[in-house]
Amino acid sequence: MTVKRIRYHIHNLKLLISMILYGPCVDCVDTQTCLTISQLILFNYKKKQQMAKSVTITHRHTLDREPPLHIYIGLNIHSHLRSKKLIEKFSSLGISITYDRVLQLEESMALSMCRQYRLNDVVCPSHLQKGHFITGAMGNIDHNPSSTTADSSFHGTGISIVEYHSEDTDTIVEDGINLLQMLLMSFLFQLPMP
Repeated sequence: MTVKRIRYHIHNLKLLISMILYGPCVDCVDTQTCLTISQLILFNYKKKQQMAKSVTITHRHTLDREPPLHIYIGLNIHSHLRSKKLIEKFSSLGISITYDRVLQLEESMALSMCRQYRLNDVVCPSHLQKGHFITGAMGNIDHNPSSTTADSSFHGTGISIVEYHSEDTDTIVEDGINLLQMLLMSFLFQLPMP
């Protein structure tokens, strides 16, 4: 199915949901409620379903129907709670992507950031913006430096970067990889499912 045809079907689905919720209201098509319900239907829709009396059919979601809402929910739960059980429960309810897919997307984002660091030849936060004042601080961490065996000693370095925003400077985002770009790339290039 072509991208143009998919967009046509998505637009018709949003129109249908809008008419169910609000009646014949042309301006109500792009409300958050319509978009959320449309994404839930799109994600849980099965293209073909072969029914056999003794065979249980497992629900499988494909990348060509993986809307941003489900990716966001899976990544958000994992970043805040680190709960595999909760993500899998939401996935079984058709509300989130699977835990394996979350790990796959996080790995892809990390690899993209590493490629960007190598390309720029510097490691710094991806969300820094041009035209803003930035300060950095660096410090050593030493624990039990007098130990002769060095079994219980620890030495480390901490680096902090702080970006100051002001209202009189325009925000120009530095070219690089950010989360939205990564999610769009995974949606368009269809990374393999686990």
